[in-house]
Amino acid sequence: MSKIDYENIITTGEKIMKTNYPSTQFIVKDLIPGKGLVILAGPAKAGKSLLITQLLNAVTGNTSTFLGAEVSTNGTVLYLALEDTEPRLKERFLKQKMSPNERFRISITWSVDEKAIKDLDAYLNEHPEVILVVIDTKAKICQEQGIQMSYQSEYNFIGMLKKCADKHGICIIVVTHLRKRPSDDVFNEVSGTSAIMGAADTIMVLKRPRNQNRGILSLTSRDYQEREEEIYLSYDTLTWHSQGESSVAVPNMTPERQQIISALKDLGGTATPKAIADKIGKDNKVVANLLGTMASYGFVSKSNEKHGYWVLPSTTNDGSVSKDSEDDYDFE
Repeated sequence: MSKIDYENIITTGEKIMKTNYPSTQFIVKDLIPGKGLVILAGPAKAGKSLLITQLLNAVTGNTSTFLGAEVSTNGTVLYLALEDTEPRLKERFLKQKMSPNERFRISITWSVDEKAIKDLDAYLNEHPEVILVVIDTKAKICQEQGIQMSYQSEYNFIGMLKKCADKHGICIIVVTHLRKRPSDDVFNEVSGTSAIMGAADTIMVLKRPRNQNRGILSLTSRDYQEREEEIYLSYDTLTWHSQGESSVAVPNMTPERQQIISALKDLGGTATPKAIADKIGKDNKVVANLLGTMASYGFVSKSNEKHGYWVLPSTTNDGSVSKDSEDDYDFE
C-alpha cells in the first residue's frame, strides 16, 4: 500500500484565506450555476418540462432573462428529452412561441445506467462547446429506482453525474419527480433516497396546484442562499415568469376564468352570462356561478349601466389570457 502524501492533501485555513479563488460563475445569475449538478423535482404535470425548454431557449441566446434573472452565459446545450417525441417537442416550441437555434441540441433516446454517463462523458469530450446538459428524466437513464435503489448505489450514480459535470466544467440538470407522501420539508419529497440531497450542488423543487397559474420554486444550493420564489405560468405562451417581471402574476387565475375573460374581451368588454356561455360552449348557470366567484377576486364586475351584464374592470389584470384552457395541453 502506497504512503499517503499528506503534504499535498492537507492545507491550512490561513493559506485558504490568502488564496484568490475565482468567483462562482452562473449561467443564470443566482439561479443556475455554471458548473455542478442541479436537481429539478416536481409532481407530474407541474410544468417542469415547460420550465426547462424555456431555460434552454434563453441560454442558447434567444432571450436575455429567465424568470426575471439575467442570463449570464450563452452557449450550446444538450437536452435529453427522454419522455418526449419530436412531434411533441415541436408542438411545445410552437405553443411557447420559440424558435430554437442550432445551439439547442436534442436527443429523445439515450443509454441507461453507468453507460449513460460514459456516453455523455464521451459526447462532451467531442463537443466542449456544450455548457449545459438537461436529463429529463432521471428515471429514464437510471433503471434501478425508488426503494429498490440503496442509498450508496444512488449516491454513486448521482456522484458520477456530478463528477462528469465538474470534469467538463459544465452544469448538468437532472429532472425527477416527487414522492407522493408530503413532508414538512419540501426537499425531503424529492423522489429517491436522501443521497440526492447529499450529492447534488443545487436542488430546485417546483410545485403548482392543479388549475392554478401560481407556482412555488423552492431553492437550496451550495452556491447561493436558500429561498422560495413565486413564479407564474402564462397559459397564453406556456412560459413561466417571476412575480416582479410579469403581467401574468395573478393569483387565483385558472384556465376557466381566463377563458371567460377572453370571451368578455371578444364580446367588447361587456356581456351577459348567456352570451359568454354561448361563446365558450359552457352551461349558462355554470358561467353565472363562475362570474360571481371571479367578482370576489376583482377579475370582473357587474355593469352599472346594463342590468344582467358583466364587465371587465379597467383595473383588471387579465394575466395574458388565452382562449385555450389548460386541458388543451398535456403539461409536463
